[in-house]
Amino acid sequence: METLAQEQLAVLCARLDEEAGPLAAEGPMRTLATSIAERVRAGEDPAALAECLDELDDQLLRAGYAGGLGSHRSAPPQLPGLGGHPVLEVMTCPGGRCARVARPGRDGTCRVFGRPLEPVRLRP
Repeated sequence: METLAQEQLAVLCARLDEEAGPLAAEGPMRTLATSIAERVRAGEDPAALAECLDELDDQLLRAGYAGGLGSHRSAPPQLPGLGGHPVLEVMTCPGGRCARVARPGRDGTCRVFGRPLEPVRLRP
């Protein structure tokens, strides 16, 4: 079962992958975001970073970024397999630390670990 911190980390990873937005520009939010990523990369459990993740979420919301780090406040992601096609493989966090899921075939990179997302085969 995924924790709130893992879900927030998944959103953070995707936000760090964006070329525009509040985490793309230098400033306090990007500094906090990269600090969180560095700590996870160093082996810290995302649950231990809950306070930092919540602070970043608050900063994003105060800056007018309505989605923050909460997937429940943003549009649902396009999940692989929707539309009648079976899901056979998804791309996930290479460190196994968050809940990020992406479609295969996209050159996705984990911005926390700086490595490509890893394929995970799902059982039909």
